[in-house]
Amino acid sequence: MPHGLECLWSHRRAQKRRAAKQAEAESLLAALRRYRGNVSQVAEELGISVRAVRLKLRTHALNASQFR
Repeated sequence: MPHGLECLWSHRRAQKRRAAKQAEAESLLAALRRYRGNVSQVAEELGISVRAVRLKLRTHALNASQFR
């Protein structure tokens, strides 16, 4: 693959990663607001474990207590 195409694909992958991360953060924020920071309810809605929610909160520099 020519170098120019590699750069284009790399750029598109990075754009997709940023979009996915932003969508995840928005989904997490909406659930936190809806359930007033109740991590157990957020986890249940998103279909993930409480531990996974806490890891995502850390990843996105969020604090569930801000929504209580």
